[in-house]
Amino acid sequence: MRQAGLTKEDETALRELLQTMEDAWARGDGADYAAAFTDDARYVTQSGMRLIGRRAIAESHQKLFESDFRGTRLGVAPMESQPVAPNVVLLHGSGTVLFPGENAPRIRPIGLLTVVAVNDGDAWRFASFSNTPTVR
Repeated sequence: MRQAGLTKEDETALRELLQTMEDAWARGDGADYAAAFTDDARYVTQSGMRLIGRRAIAESHQKLFESDFRGTRLGVAPMESQPVAPNVVLLHGSGTVLFPGENAPRIRPIGLLTVVAVNDGDAWRFASFSNTPTVR
């Protein structure tokens, strides 16, 4: 995944940020899930709903975690990185929601992910996240 313009530390930080988001989903913690995002992040859900801001992302996901998605996990394929400006990276990948007993390698991805990550000099965060459905 080594790309021009990204240091090894940047690549590690981005992988850890994705892992933090996956771990928060598995715990059903909307606030921790949203902590991966900037305060003013834009998030497009798979159903096409647009969320604006970390608080909206947290509240929406907490409701999701308290629904039929309780006990699920994210299965995110390795993301391809594309630096576009200093401290700005596009991440492209795919993912799915895994229900209890499901294993990521055996489940077809249900969404194509396009994510914009920004580094404010302190840390990487997601400024934009779009989940495009691949199946109905």
